[in-house]
Amino acid sequence: MDRKKLLIAGSLTGIIIVILSMGLVISPNSTPIKNLTSINSTASSLTENGLIFDNSTPEATAISIARLNEGASGFGKGNGITTNATLTNDRQYWIVNMHEEGYNDWIVTIDAKTLMSKKNGGMEKPVNTWRSLDELKANFIAEIQSGSGIDFDRPYKTTLEGKTVWKIPLYNIMSSKRELYGYVYVDLTTGKSKNIDLLGRTEGWKTLKEIDDSINTMYDVGPTPFKDALRDLYPE
Repeated sequence: MDRKKLLIAGSLTGIIIVILSMGLVISPNSTPIKNLTSINSTASSLTENGLIFDNSTPEATAISIARLNEGASGFGKGNGITTNATLTNDRQYWIVNMHEEGYNDWIVTIDAKTLMSKKNGGMEKPVNTWRSLDELKANFIAEIQSGSGIDFDRPYKTTLEGKTVWKIPLYNIMSSKRELYGYVYVDLTTGKSKNIDLLGRTEGWKTLKEIDDSINTMYDVGPTPFKDALRDLYPE
């Protein structure tokens, strides 16, 4: 074989190798690069015990706010709540359709600019009432801080130790009547909260992780999902 034929054969071999290499990259069994972002985004919104507040996109934020309207029940592992979010044509509101097995379907409406939200049904009260994202976060933290057998009223702002915090009244529902039990104070700047009973007794400010750890110790139930919902908002 003369030099010209050798050069042609070598060139063809090189081209074949390149084509085969490209075939491996775009093989139907491989994951397209364009899908990696959504796959990673979905995976990062899950934890071992439940969901976290995903604010990676406006749509994800709207769905997280809709879940937060249900408190801890909206983020628990295997809660069975399914969601579908759409933006209105004027781009002013997110409409999140919610479904929970055993409950009627309901809708959460979120103001796309202020992130205020209201719902027309669901498992938790109130309904048909506009609520801020900060109120929902304070409500969620009060729920995990107070424990079982406790009900609470809507949070409101107050001043404590020179800081503006949210105050949430707690009620004991284990007795024959609904009795005021104490208050949870929530500092949304840090995500810390503390429980003060009617006698003024308190354990001091706790992070979400510290609340989680104390619940694990108290009930010996292993890792719990309580702090996971706000993990990205208050990393520890």
